Amino acid sequence: MTIAQCLQDDPTCETSPKLAEAIIKKIVDEATEANRVIVNLKRFDISYLTTEQQHQVMQVLNTENCTCGCGMTITNCLRDDPTCETSPQLARIVVDAVVSGVAGASSANTQQNAPQSDQGNWYNEVVGRQLVYIYVGKGYREKHQIWLCSDGSFQSSGQGGSISSLGSAAFSDGGNYGRWAVNGNVLTLAYANGGTAQLSLSFYDGFLYLNDTKYFRTENDLCN
Repeated sequence: MTIAQCLQDDPTCETSPKLAEAIIKKIVDEATEANRVIVNLKRFDISYLTTEQQHQVMQVLNTENCTCGCGMTITNCLRDDPTCETSPQLARIVVDAVVSGVAGASSANTQQNAPQSDQGNWYNEVVGRQLVYIYVGKGYREKHQIWLCSDGSFQSSGQGGSISSLGSAAFSDGGNYGRWAVNGNVLTLAYANGGTAQLSLSFYDGFLYLNDTKYFRTENDLCN
């Protein structure tokens, strides 16, 4: 019989209660450990990951230092420095690497291989800004956003879909993260999953263009 059936139908059995107790203890211990991990991070939620993925993420965050200059591990910086904007970005990179199955996920490796900006005029035009593309017309609307943080990290998001009297059918890319750089008039986006995009920057009639598509430069509500 299964353990449940044995518990129900055989009151003389002394083994099934012990097995049930061991299973319950294991489940409780795993839940307690998962909660401890989440509490330690405070500002970064990994509760949606599996227990194994949480342990993989924490192994990296507990051993690598934040690059903001605080001298703390990424975990300690997330926990003890609520003003730091670098540690959440590094944590996202590690999570993306773990979820995508990249062996040896490491924020340090990502930092080392990150593109470097030339600090030129084009860099100064976009650093710390939000770039927004919006299109509405012919029953369709689309919006793309790129947040270029001053620490060299970025986040991007896209949404769009058809519009009708019955509602809308939309797509969403779910957001992307990584490192960015500008060299000359080329904006490079190095995504955490290993992908890279290069976009040419230009001005026309007072507006910024990425690959000949007009974007608005606005205040960055995500990072400075």
